[in-house]
Amino acid sequence: MKLSFAKNSWGLNGSLSDILDRIADAGFDTFETPLPFAAQEIDRLREGVEKRGLGLIGQAFSHAAEALPDIFRRASAAGCRLVVLQAGSDRMDLDAGRAFIQHALTAARVTGVKVAYETHRGRLFYAPWIAAIYLREFPELQTCLDLSHWTVVTESLLEESDESVALAIARALHIHARVGSEQSAQVDDPFLPEWEDHRERFFSHWRDAILAAAARGEEIFTINPEYSLSPYPGPAGRIGAEYRIRTTTAYDPWPVALKIVEEFRSRFGTEISVA
Repeated sequence: MKLSFAKNSWGLNGSLSDILDRIADAGFDTFETPLPFAAQEIDRLREGVEKRGLGLIGQAFSHAAEALPDIFRRASAAGCRLVVLQAGSDRMDLDAGRAFIQHALTAARVTGVKVAYETHRGRLFYAPWIAAIYLREFPELQTCLDLSHWTVVTESLLEESDESVALAIARALHIHARVGSEQSAQVDDPFLPEWEDHRERFFSHWRDAILAAAARGEEIFTINPEYSLSPYPGPAGRIGAEYRIRTTTAYDPWPVALKIVEEFRSRFGTEISVA
């Protein structure tokens, strides 16, 4: 199985062409982005990634299941290999959530689009124990694993949610590789010594997701070091009694994202095999 690295435009400035150039020049394989609505913009996006030899992952956000067929058709027209879906709302009860998922699965089958349901605050998969209910009931569901949201929701490093987290890990197609804390969905720099426990906990889960995907025969597994600007950096790192004060102008998430990719390559390489 090949490890493929994606980057989105979140936190990057410039035109679409500028952003695609920067991502391609940095050695990323794939561009991850919200899907445009206009046919002309979809064509421009598809041409831009193809010109640079990049793959494409679409991001979609929907509270209404009725919108999903159009979303997935646009993803297909753009040439997306995957759609990362922030599905529904955490205000939906379980029956409404089940109905949403059934609509989504049907729309995906009709359009032929592969969908990864993101573990995201405010959405159906907002907490490990809720996601586990849907994952058990719908064995075809697959996830975009963003555990940084769950550490905030549970105010923990998920030590008491191992069984539920394991289900999301086992179904992961894609990772948003951002190290979070109990109070923030993004620590400022996971390579600072004060975040070592958090970093290693996250990498342990990410390793399990990679190995599970390889074991079930996935050909490609994508990873996006989804670091961005304020308010996501959260509390500044601390050494001793001295705090690093970060601001939106002083904090640059790009070097952190590149270092995350380097760390994945150092630990796992780019080709994963399971004996």
